[in-house]
Amino acid sequence: MNDRKVFMTNENDPLPLRYFISPTASFEEAVARTQVIAAQWINYGTICQKLIEGHLETVQASTLSTMEKIRRHSLEAAFLQEPPKAEAIEVS
Repeated sequence: MNDRKVFMTNENDPLPLRYFISPTASFEEAVARTQVIAAQWINYGTICQKLIEGHLETVQASTLSTMEKIRRHSLEAAFLQEPPKAEAIEVS
């Protein structure tokens, strides 16, 4: 029996799941890529926490560029090739 799950995404998703794992990735590659992406979002969460706590002086200069890098590059940088354009991927 096949236990694979299909995650549907659309262009309006803030964090499209189709960027997480390539359908052709090995298990090790999928784990490594997911760890890279998770680390980027942990960094994003740290910046948000500092902003909420009022430590704007410590993050203001880097906040916009860091958030822009996360938004534009973090997901794609975790891949060796361009992310698939399909609306659904299978993850084992």
